Amino acid sequence: MSEYKKSFEDEIDWKIIEQLHNATSRFSSSSLEFKKFYFTILGIATPIIYKISGEGLDYSILITPLIISMFFWFLDSFTYYYQEKLREKMDSHFEKLKNRNVSKLNIITDKVKEEFTLPNSRDNNSRLKRSIFNVSSAFYPAIIFLNLVIIFCHYVGLF
Repeated sequence: MSEYKKSFEDEIDWKIIEQLHNATSRFSSSSLEFKKFYFTILGIATPIIYKISGEGLDYSILITPLIISMFFWFLDSFTYYYQEKLREKMDSHFEKLKNRNVSKLNIITDKVKEEFTLPNSRDNNSRLKRSIFNVSSAFYPAIIFLNLVIIFCHYVGLF
């Protein structure tokens, strides 16, 4: 096997991959910061609204966590979606690198495809579903569901 020497095109692709990776990392850390901020706001807003509403169970104390949860779920889904879009862009540059260098390095293309690229099943529709219902943000729909149950119970007079 011959030694790998980067061509000008390879250098550009590696630089683009590095920049896309950095952007993906920033989206990932933003997502984590959104989650921290969400719980901070929820923990501060709920007692304040409870105190303002006369220390009784009011619709404002029930609606506020619902709205906050929906807003942060949207933000988190947005960051997850664009992380995947950036990974897709990185994948296309890896493909270019692989295709340019496959003959030089005697690479078994199927093995490289499995190790370095995204699955082909990642299309835009499934990406959108994955971004909305990803495991890292599963607590948003859970909190929204619990909130809706409490609102319903309050509406029918159980509280």
